[in-house]
Formats: sequence, structure tokens, C-alpha cells
Amino acid sequence: MFRRAAHCPVCTRVLDSSWIDPEFRLAKRNLDLSTTYDGAVIASHSFVQACDGIPGVAFSPLATEPGFSIMRVDRIVRVDAVANRTEFGETCEGCGEPRYVIWPGPLYLASGEAVERGFSRTDLGYGDTADFGKSQPNHLSPAIVADSDTAHYLGSVGLRGVHLIVPR
Repeated sequence: MFRRAAHCPVCTRVLDSSWIDPEFRLAKRNLDLSTTYDGAVIASHSFVQACDGIPGVAFSPLATEPGFSIMRVDRIVRVDAVANRTEFGETCEGCGEPRYVIWPGPLYLASGEAVERGFSRTDLGYGDTADFGKSQPNHLSPAIVADSDTAHYLGSVGLRGVHLIVPR
């Protein structure tokens, strides 16, 4: 998705994760929710329809892939990086951001945080920009979370590839 996006020349971090490659093609079309190798979340028409009325999510149709959209979640929930045992990589000299962020355990929210009805995303992005070459821009992707009622509903409608995180 981000192969031709503007990116940090040092670590390959995508500088604008809202950019959509006008030539993007899906390798597989059999899942209702999937993530590209470089972190874009792709939703099928069935998933978009199932989310009608669920707050916290927006979809942008993919012009090159009829029946599929990019899923965006802007509502943020803060996580407790210490309780999550989050590991941060060295800071990139080019963009000043960590080269990687690893979340190895369950997702614990920061004190006082709660997931609202619908979808939210973590304030931290996870992944690795340190181990990709300049031809593979990447970004650190937040975890998408859902409240327990939303997760239960989406789990009950028979969508393929939907694995939602309900934080602790």
C-alpha cells in the first residue's frame, strides 16, 4: 500500500499513513478484514455493511479494488506501555521516532482510560521500520480495539478474518 508513499529517507517510516496508492492491488480477496504487509487495514463490503452505525470508524473505497475499502479509526485510547512490556527501538536520526515498537503481551490501557462503544485505536503504533529496505516504506500501526459489545456483535455475523482486541 505504501510502496510509493513519502517516507523518512533513513528508516523508511511512512510520513502520511492516510496516503492511498492509486495502483494498489490486493493479493487475496477472501477475507472481510485484513492488514497489508505494511500496515493498512483493508475491509470488504460485507465488513463495511456490518459496521453501519458503529461509531469510531470510517471507510475510504479503494478505486482499484471494487468491494474493498481502507478502514480508518481516529478515536484514540492510551495504553500503559510499562504494563504492556512495550519495547522501543533506538530513535531514527531522520524522523526522530523509534525505529520499532514491540507489544509482546496483553493490551493494558493507561489509568483512567476506557474503550468507548465502537472502535478506537491505540496511541502507540507497533511494528518495525528498522529492518526494511528503502523500496519497502512501512509505518508503525496502532492496534484497533473494540468494546466488548461491538467485538461480540462482529464475531457473531460470520465475517472472515476478523480478530478484534478487547483491552484489559
